[in-house]
Amino acid sequence: MFQRIVSVISAKNRQYLKNVSQILVSQTGGTIIGFLLVPLALGYLDPTGYGLWLVINSLIGWFFILDLGLGNGLRNRLTEALSLNKIGRARQYVSTTYFLISIISIMILLVFFCASHWFNWGKLLKAPETLYEDLNQTAILCAVFFSIQFIVNLINNILAADQRIGLSQVIKVFSSLLSLIAIYLLTIYTRPSIVYLCAAMLFPEIALLLIMNVSLFFTKYKNIRPAISAVHLKFGKDLMGLGIKYFVIQIVIVIIFTTDNLIINLLFGPQFVTPYNIAMKYMTAGIMLFNVILIPAWPAFTEATVLNDTLWIRKTIRLFIKLWFFFILVLILLVLFSDPFYKLWIGDKVIIPKSLTILMAIFAGQISFNRIFAHYVNSSGKLMLFTRLSIIEGIFNIPLSIFFAKTLGMGPEGVILATIVCLCVGCVAGPIQTYLLINGKATGVWNK
Repeated sequence: MFQRIVSVISAKNRQYLKNVSQILVSQTGGTIIGFLLVPLALGYLDPTGYGLWLVINSLIGWFFILDLGLGNGLRNRLTEALSLNKIGRARQYVSTTYFLISIISIMILLVFFCASHWFNWGKLLKAPETLYEDLNQTAILCAVFFSIQFIVNLINNILAADQRIGLSQVIKVFSSLLSLIAIYLLTIYTRPSIVYLCAAMLFPEIALLLIMNVSLFFTKYKNIRPAISAVHLKFGKDLMGLGIKYFVIQIVIVIIFTTDNLIINLLFGPQFVTPYNIAMKYMTAGIMLFNVILIPAWPAFTEATVLNDTLWIRKTIRLFIKLWFFFILVLILLVLFSDPFYKLWIGDKVIIPKSLTILMAIFAGQISFNRIFAHYVNSSGKLMLFTRLSIIEGIFNIPLSIFFAKTLGMGPEGVILATIVCLCVGCVAGPIQTYLLINGKATGVWNK
């Protein structure tokens, strides 16, 4: 028995380290490409046009988190099935999820097209009238792209369940590189257009995900390839029973993280969205370093829970906490060198206040700390507490953002401060629930 546990732990660590190495390379490449994309896109449009693109991209994205948590439900259930070598059940989970997500995607797209006849995106975003037509076309294009991505992105949940999440990160790097090349060509051969920028940003990732779906389901994952005959709607309840909690949490994440652009746009104008997002992108580059070790943790935690390997879980979480303190030092360095980096990165096109950079650093440290425990709790499926806390955070986030930004006159800095305040709840609840679950002491809402 002891030898079996040792072999499982060793195999788990080998796969985990393989994922970490792949993610490290891909995240590093993706971050560099992401930094190059910003000045290129700013040069193609301008701060106002780029800000409008960021807002409309966020808004359309809201509709396509409406998967009722099926994607994350699939990740956990598929991990369990694969860990126990139940291939038939795994194929049923995959087939049912693809079927349900396709139906949801078609319904959302139809509703969007019907509503678009009476909706003017330019007026909503208070954009210059010259951009009205471009914004409406961009919204439609985003909706089509997101509806396709909604379905093909499920392959990433399958890779995560199979603890091969590093491969999905590699695909993201290639899609970002293709977007970079496409935008560069746009700057040479086309007029400034938000529609063209949308196509260049979104199409490469969708195309690569589609190719990955086809290639993997006819090779490595042919045994769990989706099929109509394997669709069992009774499993939809199983997937959604777990997934509905993820769904509520997803909605709150959307409220907290994507309404910021809309709030800033409506209160101060689209030109203020651009510096906010640039500061966010700069600090999320720091988060990237921490994500390298966190991204593969969720499926690894799920497998360890199924195999009752609490020793590995405990050691891994302790390691993450130690690495988090090192990560804080990285964030401090990023703040200290932010001004010269902004100068080198975007020149004088956009001015980023130091106070905004500092608040983004606090946010980056906070969200990374929360993710240590959220990944374990998510993998366990004990989400009732997080679901309730998320609802509270979502309720307070928007009014707090407006209060800090407008009433107290803090500007865009008030928006990120509201997010920081709301996320403080998770900083306390996450570690407590994790401790209780690992040690078998969780009861009541802590164990649901």
